[in-house]
Amino acid sequence: MIASKPSGIATGCPDVGAYIACIASYNSGTLHGAWIDLEEIGNIDDIQKCIDWVLATSSEPGAEEYAVHDWSGVPRSMQDEWPNWGETLPLIQAIAEHGEAFEVWHNNAPDYNNDPADFQTDYVGSYDSGADFVREYYEEHYGDALTASDPFSFAIDWKAVWERGDISQYFWGSDGPSGHSWGFHVFNN
Repeated sequence: MIASKPSGIATGCPDVGAYIACIASYNSGTLHGAWIDLEEIGNIDDIQKCIDWVLATSSEPGAEEYAVHDWSGVPRSMQDEWPNWGETLPLIQAIAEHGEAFEVWHNNAPDYNNDPADFQTDYVGSYDSGADFVREYYEEHYGDALTASDPFSFAIDWKAVWERGDISQYFWGSDGPSGHSWGFHVFNN
């Protein structure tokens, strides 16, 4: 008896999802699978219910294996044909919570930047550019010195300070993924 369709099974390609394909069907020359809406999934058990449903609804006898044959809205660094859902799902949920900034942070060092708690410690904020961040930083921390040199403060090349200054020992930053213009994200080193 086939269990009822789990709520995580999408009717089409979701904004954030994984296409689960039945390997037995694939090997027999047919395509059988379903999209899982990863924004609707609460935990790994929910994912497993969706996978079990895909396999149970396959017309191939002995359907026991699956693979992820497509991803939607998931950064390339997290895509795998056989993901470790225990590692992947929290990262996807962190992107849903923190947005593009988490994706930028994770993509900078995918083998290291995996703990959402570390992200919250590392993230400084979003700015129009590195130059805007460093100008704001220096005004906040060294405003008196800048005011004292007011006649010359207009001549400070904030872009050069960001790109070649000592501040890079303490901070790093990056634009969002290509095609997005949501800001320049700055992180503690």
